[in-house]
Order: sequence, then structure tokens, then C-alpha cells
Amino acid sequence: MPDRLIALNASYNQLTHIPNQLPEGLIDLTVNHNQLTVLPNNLPVSLKYLVISDNQFSQLSDKLPDSLWYLTANNNQLIRLPDNLPASIKYLAIANNQLTELPKHLPNELIELTVNNNPLVALPNTLPDTLKNLIAHTAQLTALPDYLPNNLTVLDVYANRLSRLPANLPNSLMSLNVNCNQLSDLPEHLPDSIKILDASNNQLTRLPLSMPGMLESLYLRNNQLMALPNSLPDKLQNLNVSSNQLHPLPDNLLKALKYFYICYNQLTELPDNLLGLDVDGNQLTTLSNHLPSKLSEIIVKNNKLVALPDNLPSKLEYLTANNNQLTTIPDNLTNTLKYINVSNNQLIILPDNLPANLRHLDAHNNKLQKLPVRLPHALAVLDISDNKLPNLSVNLPRFLVKLDISNNQLTALPNNLPNDLTTLNASKNQLLALPDHLPARLVDLKIDHNKLFYLPDNLVFLSVS
Repeated sequence: MPDRLIALNASYNQLTHIPNQLPEGLIDLTVNHNQLTVLPNNLPVSLKYLVISDNQFSQLSDKLPDSLWYLTANNNQLIRLPDNLPASIKYLAIANNQLTELPKHLPNELIELTVNNNPLVALPNTLPDTLKNLIAHTAQLTALPDYLPNNLTVLDVYANRLSRLPANLPNSLMSLNVNCNQLSDLPEHLPDSIKILDASNNQLTRLPLSMPGMLESLYLRNNQLMALPNSLPDKLQNLNVSSNQLHPLPDNLLKALKYFYICYNQLTELPDNLLGLDVDGNQLTTLSNHLPSKLSEIIVKNNKLVALPDNLPSKLEYLTANNNQLTTIPDNLTNTLKYINVSNNQLIILPDNLPANLRHLDAHNNKLQKLPVRLPHALAVLDISDNKLPNLSVNLPRFLVKLDISNNQLTALPNNLPNDLTTLNASKNQLLALPDHLPARLVDLKIDHNKLFYLPDNLVFLSVS
């Protein structure tokens, strides 16, 4: 090899060994995705970057260069690390190996440690003070050291076996992920610096009375919470408390909140000042009449709503309200709506003035007996199956692509079906005949369970069932 070589990348080959004599000035050696099992004992003293992931190493040399800054050995078969790792190492990544323990003394200049997906049962009691990022998810940790480094900003211990956290977490901590553990509570005093906290999939029954002041995202889905603190941080924007046992919510829930996920609880009412709303699978019978004006999506399916507010937000684009007990929907729906799902309700009629920009309307399994005189010009998908429609005495939108009118009481189809129609399901009706001219772009036609005596001649290019 050239004596002046300072960087060598021989990744994605079939190397089984590395030459014992490498250039003395080599700084960067990258040999990912080979079949290496050992490293030379005399690696260049100048080496700072060593990347040996995706090989077959079961152990590393005890004589790694003292100059080493960066060591990545992910996806190997390592069962141990040397006790004398170079003190200069700042970034150590050894994920997806077979390590059950780490050296008691890690490099004292270490900034980032990635040890996820190892069968680790414990971390060293003393971690380097310089450590900022600790990634140890998907292991078998049952406890964390009582004293974590003061400079730690990211702690990810997702999917372990933790039943408690240290009482005093570092004041520098900004991101804490303890999802999928066995926690029954959180420390009473969490650092104010935390911006992201994920404690989903635990056994939490309560939260600390005071949450971190800088908190922006809080994920608590799938716990056993029955209430939220009366006061949550002003900066909180994302809150997910789905699949808990929440009853009432605090009246002063944050005005800064942008995304709020609370499906599968036991709510009977909502606060008035939400900015994002997913309340799937609760027991709501009403919605606030003063929903936030910037709300673009509402998901209220699987509740007990009998009506929707007359004044839905003016910027609403997506409304999902299926599986409720709605008998009507408001006449003055905002024209920004593009998607409406009101299937599996008890609707008898639809508003005459549906939103002009509506592209998808799903109203299947209701009690509809007629359609509005005019459907939105932009409508592309219309599902009105499982109703009581005796006819389609309406001009269907010209851009309609998919139409499901199955399981109604239709005896005929319009002669002027839209030219863009590609899918038509008219099964389970009382059709006696089909139009003589079906749309040329139709590729899927379902007409089973009718009273047809003959088929039109232009079915040659269609897929008929």
C-alpha cells in the first residue's frame, strides 16, 4: 500500500484478514461488511477512525491505538470488550452484538455510547463525565446507575426491564426514552431541561405533579393513567395519552398543544382549547362547539356521538367520524374539507351543500334514502353502500373514479356514468339491466346478486365479478 495513505475504505468485500503492515500515517480505516474475525495487533499509531461493523468479530484486540477517537463495531459477534479501551475514544458504537457486560472503566473522554440490542443486564456503575448520548435500548437492563453523567443529554433505554429510574437524573437531560419497560412511576422531580419524554407501554398509574418546564413532546400511551396533572408545561406541543383509563381532562389543557392523541380512554367530554384531535375509541356523546380554528384533522370514530358541532373549524381538511350514532351532519361544512368518513352511523340524509373541494366521501352502512341533488365537482371516491337508496337520481361528478353502491335497493343505473370511473361495485341490488354504454376506463365491475337477464355487449375489456 502507498506509504502516504491516510484513509482506506475496503467495505463490502469478502476480506478475511487485514495486512499486518498498514501505512504508518493511516488515520481512517473502514472495512464494513466483510468476513473479518481478527484485527492486526499493530494497527497504525496514527489511527483515529476505525469502522469494522458487519463482520464476524467475537472480540477486539487489547492493543488498539491510543490515538483512536471513533470505533464502530456494530453487527458482529462480540462477547466482550477489552478492559483497556483507549482513553481517547469519543464515539463507541457496538450495537447488535452478544455483550452481557461492559468494562468497568470506559474511556474517560467518551461522548457517545451506543450499545443497543445486546443482552446487557447492567451498565457500569460509573460512566464517564463527558458522556452526552447513551443509547442502550432493546437490552435486558433491570436498573440504571444511581448517578448518571452530568452532561448527559440523550438517554434511550427503550425495551428493557427497568422497574425504576434514578431519583436524580442529570439536569442536562433533553431526551428520555423509557418506552416498553416495567415502570410504575416516574421520579417526582424530573429535570426541567427534558424536551422529549416517552414513557409509553409501562405500568404508570400517575404522573409527577410537576412536569419538566421545557417539555415539548410527552408520550404516555398504553399505561394505566386515570388523570393528568392539573398543570402541564406551557411549551408542550405533542401529547399522546392513548390507551389509558383517563376520565376527565384538565380544564386548562395547554393552548400551545398542536397534536393531541387520546384514543381508547374513558372520556365523556373534551376541553375546548385543543389544536389537534384524535379521540378514537372513547365514550364521547358531544364535541366542543368551539374547536380550535387551526385544526386540520379530527378523528372521533368509535364513540357515541349523536351530532357534530355546527361550526367545525374553518381549516378542517379531514373528518373521520365513523362508528358513532350520528343522525345528521351539519349543513355548513367548511369548503376546505377533502375527506369525510361518516360510515356506520344512522344518517338518513346528507347535506345539500357538501364541501366543494371534497374528494373522498364514505357514508356506507347508514340509512340514506336519497342523495343531495348536487355532489361536489371534485369528488373522486364515493362509498354509499349498505344504505336504502332506491335510485341514483343525481348527476354523478365527472371526475369520480371509484363508486360503491352495493347493498342498496337500486333497480337501474344512470346511463351517463362518469367517463373516469374505473371501479364500480353495484352488487346486492335489484338491477334488471345495465346501461348500454359503460365507461371506457372501467376495469373493475361487481354486479353479483342482482336480477340481470343479460349483459351489455361492451364488457369485453372489463373485469366483471
